[in-house]
Amino acid sequence: MADLQADIPTDDFFSNLKRRRFFPFLFSYILGGFTVIQLTEWVCGRYGFSPFWTDAIFLFLVLLLPGVVVFIYNHGAPGPDTWKPYEKWALPLNVVLAIAIVFLGLRGKDLGKSQQTITVVDEDGQEEERIVPTANFVKDLTVFALTTEGDSVEWYNGAFSALLSRDLEQDRSIYVRGYRSILQEAAELGIKDPTELSLAQQRQIAASQYSNYFMNGSIRQIEDGALSAVISVYTAEDGIEYSRTEYQAADIFSLVDQVSKDFRKSLLVDNAITNTRNYKDLPASDLLTSDLEALRLFVKAQEVAYEENNFQEAVPILQRAIEIDPNSAEIHGFLGATYINLNQGDKKQVHLQKAIDLVQGLPERQELQIRKLYYMPADYGKIADVLDYYIELYPNDYQAYAELITYHNRFYATEKALDIALKAESRGHAGKNLLTLSRIYRSKGDSEKALDYFDKFAKEFPEKAKDLNDASDILIEQGRFEEAQKIIEQKAIFSPGESALIKRLADLADKQGNYDEADRLYRDAIAFAKSVQDSTSYMETYLTFLGYKGRYSEAIELSEQIRLLYRKFIPHISADLRAYGMDRVVYYNQIGRRAELEAAHAQLEKQYGGPNAVVDISCILTVWRAVAYEEYQLINDDFDRCKQVLVAMDGARAAPMMDLFQALGNDKHDAAKASMKEFIEVAGLPEVIQTLQMMLVYDAAGDYKAVLDEAEKTPEYTYTNMPGIYVYKARAHKALRQKDKARKVLDHLFKMWENADKESKYYQEALTMRNELG
Repeated sequence: MADLQADIPTDDFFSNLKRRRFFPFLFSYILGGFTVIQLTEWVCGRYGFSPFWTDAIFLFLVLLLPGVVVFIYNHGAPGPDTWKPYEKWALPLNVVLAIAIVFLGLRGKDLGKSQQTITVVDEDGQEEERIVPTANFVKDLTVFALTTEGDSVEWYNGAFSALLSRDLEQDRSIYVRGYRSILQEAAELGIKDPTELSLAQQRQIAASQYSNYFMNGSIRQIEDGALSAVISVYTAEDGIEYSRTEYQAADIFSLVDQVSKDFRKSLLVDNAITNTRNYKDLPASDLLTSDLEALRLFVKAQEVAYEENNFQEAVPILQRAIEIDPNSAEIHGFLGATYINLNQGDKKQVHLQKAIDLVQGLPERQELQIRKLYYMPADYGKIADVLDYYIELYPNDYQAYAELITYHNRFYATEKALDIALKAESRGHAGKNLLTLSRIYRSKGDSEKALDYFDKFAKEFPEKAKDLNDASDILIEQGRFEEAQKIIEQKAIFSPGESALIKRLADLADKQGNYDEADRLYRDAIAFAKSVQDSTSYMETYLTFLGYKGRYSEAIELSEQIRLLYRKFIPHISADLRAYGMDRVVYYNQIGRRAELEAAHAQLEKQYGGPNAVVDISCILTVWRAVAYEEYQLINDDFDRCKQVLVAMDGARAAPMMDLFQALGNDKHDAAKASMKEFIEVAGLPEVIQTLQMMLVYDAAGDYKAVLDEAEKTPEYTYTNMPGIYVYKARAHKALRQKDKARKVLDHLFKMWENADKESKYYQEALTMRNELG
């Protein structure tokens, strides 16, 4: 019996664990788990899987520890053993709970691939492979203006925004909008000072820009010129504070480096892009300028140019900055861009060439932006090529697609804009892109597809959709006036006095022939506009209304008011050219004020033209007069040079357009028809504009049956307020001796022109036709 008792273990607790080999097995589990985590991290980095897989496996292994400890304790000792009753349910429960907690902890995290390999072709035609982040791992950040204490540190606000955007955008996974990019949105909310935006307003703006996050905070100067800042980051979806950090830094460059590093780490972007090629992480002082005074002058020039719209005054400020730091690509690039807005081509070229030379070694996005500037504004094809190359390098940066789409739309290359939008949709940008596709199809006159895409957008983004008026606009264009009016009136209940809704009621009244009511509503929309941008937008629409109603004197007067407003927020050359553009030339021509118009054109040439101009103003103005006067032979005197100028500026559509004008000037009507059809195909014009353009050519050729056939193809509700089509129809009916039809068309014209300038050419022509018809 004594021998038997001697065999019973009497170890203390740690000796018992040692006998059960607890520590070796636990160490093996920890070592094995560490190996699995390292292997997972390597696989994620090597093959582009989400870095959250590493987090998931680490959390799972930690949560399994209770079960592992119990298992080792019960079964680690040498020799046979039995399973305890509680193990049969406790260990499976541990596994289930671990899986559930991991699932809940990582809910909302994207566990798909974080990277993909693409092949791009550079400007020399060479193919290269790039590893880029996938769409779900691209993050958008809106940086709002920081509050500052004292005039001496106010400029740090602009410096922080400018430097942070460049620093963060070294990372392919991040896209940043600085506070200057949201000034218009702030103005629409009635806020002139961006530091006065409330948190709710900031969230509203960030969400409207599809940002994932937004940033705000404060900055002040402390002893020895150092800076203290409190920076907060919020999620745009719900406005919850994501992080709040206090910083102290010797200067603005170190502050930006700290904020940038913390923001990237908080997003785990470091892990997501471990093996992304050509990624740079330069300090902030290397990205713009390392000199504080040069940086201050750069920020001041931005304020003068973009907020005060005074590019001329920005020039000497930038020149002083370059004297201090002659090796800043960004400052040379900005000065070159400033000269573009002043139409000074020789000076623009000098500084942009210097910027191109200096940008080597800087992050790729900066280089591409400067290369785009280098070709602006007079080389549409090259600029589009740079933007195309950019979206191939950054296929998941939706803002790049949006910029290229906007650029194509600016030059009426609607089909190219549609191709880019569809490409964006195929690359995972469907949500952000739905509204863009809706508006492109609308500009093409395909209202059914436009409405379909808008409905999809409204389902995905109901909060954004309810603030937009696209649905009513499309219904008006479809002739579904009652449905449109119902939508507008329902919105007006919750937004009384909303200028955008008043403007749409005016559009509706115009389409329905209630011209006096439309006139009143357009004026009300302008009166209730909340920002200068809204005012000019509604005034432009009202200007078109006045032109269509033959009220040319009023239109000219309004055009001058618009010009003065535009000069407050766009380059003066752009404002002045708009005021004397082709549609305005028509107004002056119609009421015999050609001399006044041509004097204004001569002043524009003197002010903005010359041998060193970026854009050849002379050719543009000549073409506008030739088309508006319907005296196309004016172009023939310098046809080849002007065609070259316009093709460089306007892309593929300019060549058939110039050939069309030359053919019309030489009465070569078959050639004119062919050129017009080619122009329509390339330009992608809406159906009603295509109709008007083809009627113009058939009318010039005296092919009156074709004029009427062309009008017959287009629903009348789309052009009921466009007098040009009715003028062509009246001429055609009269020439074909269809008197009753001609009188009916003229009755519509005179109703439209009840308040028209009676001396205008179109009015007098219509009056003569009516008298001849009896």
